[in-house]
Amino acid sequence: MPPIRKAQHVRRLSLNGDDLSEEVVRRLAASHSLRPHQLSLEPGPASIGSWDAFMASPVLSEVRSLDCSVPDGTPVLSLLARAKHLTRLTKLNLFGDDFPERPMQALFNSHVAAELVELQVSGYSGSNGKP
Repeated sequence: MPPIRKAQHVRRLSLNGDDLSEEVVRRLAASHSLRPHQLSLEPGPASIGSWDAFMASPVLSEVRSLDCSVPDGTPVLSLLARAKHLTRLTKLNLFGDDFPERPMQALFNSHVAAELVELQVSGYSGSNGKP
């Protein structure tokens, strides 16, 4: 399928659901005009393999607010830390039950966290990342 070319007016994008396919995520990552300001990500098992392409995409260049689910055992935090186009982020909400120390440190020491003014880290089970 060809990349999405006409999406310049989209300011809020939500990518979630267990059925979200890798193909859809890769098509969005290849978009030439999609530049949302607000982004909600919930990587599911059917699409986690394509998140590296999405995190390397210029689609992230205008994102200021990010809500992101962090499924256990996935590289989501490391991918976020290396997201070279995620440079305007001022608000970050992370949701999950497993926040490994090294990837969290990498994220908070990366350029992604440089402009943050609001941060929320929450556990799904109310544990705030603690077992």
